[in-house]
Amino acid sequence: MRGMVPTRWPFYKIRQIRHKIAAASLLLPGLVGAADPLADTTQLIVVTAKGWDSSRGVLERYERLQRGTPWRLVGMRVPVLLGRNGLAWGEGEPIRKPEQGPVKIEGDKRSPAGLFRIGPVYGAAPDSDPAVGRLRMPYRRIAPGLECVDDPESEEYNRIVMRPAQGAAAWRSAEKMAELAVREYKWLAVVQQNPGRKPGQGSCVFLHVGNPRSAEAAGTGGCTALEEDDLTDLLAWLDVDRRPVLVQLPAASYTRITGPDATPLDLPERMQ
Repeated sequence: MRGMVPTRWPFYKIRQIRHKIAAASLLLPGLVGAADPLADTTQLIVVTAKGWDSSRGVLERYERLQRGTPWRLVGMRVPVLLGRNGLAWGEGEPIRKPEQGPVKIEGDKRSPAGLFRIGPVYGAAPDSDPAVGRLRMPYRRIAPGLECVDDPESEEYNRIVMRPAQGAAAWRSAEKMAELAVREYKWLAVVQQNPGRKPGQGSCVFLHVGNPRSAEAAGTGGCTALEEDDLTDLLAWLDVDRRPVLVQLPAASYTRITGPDATPLDLPERMQ
């Protein structure tokens, strides 16, 4: 019958449709409600730093089978680079803030602290690359002209968009992502900092490639950077259907939430 879905679709077609639907929920958070992100997630990334002004931290991964089941540590702890000036409370999902601290603003060179949805994924690799085929997150290749707008006065603020082929762009400043795709943006996952795009409260925050194992490495402009192998391992693990989230906090705030005698696995139940 006309208009009916074929009884047997190729797997890759089903996968593409599923990822397009998932991408819509990731890019348009206002359309999917305000559900507790810890209630429906089974993948959790935890980044902790020594203090608010620390530009280095440690990343851990946790997963559980379903809501109500125990969390378990996945893989090894890995080093990360944070903003050159450390951390500041960001605009993400609702979280109980155990202490006062800096508040993130545009250009402060601080990575956002708090609780954030993750995705989609961008990179330099074509869709035919085997590494892209292994992803379980929506993916878009970085093409020439793709920019992340960091101009707070623009209607496109905190969006990843194509620069117009003709005429002036509707923004005064933006990250030219193709120029950075040679190294830092070879692979990245969007951290949904400031999803409501409030002017001046931070934009263009990613998990991207860096060199945190180098003693000489400086902090980032406000993102969280991993060694390339660690990042690709993380991206291959992420699954859009498991609703991954990032918790990023100074160690003291983290301890105040979990309690001095608690393990990191207690964190999700104590964040509200």
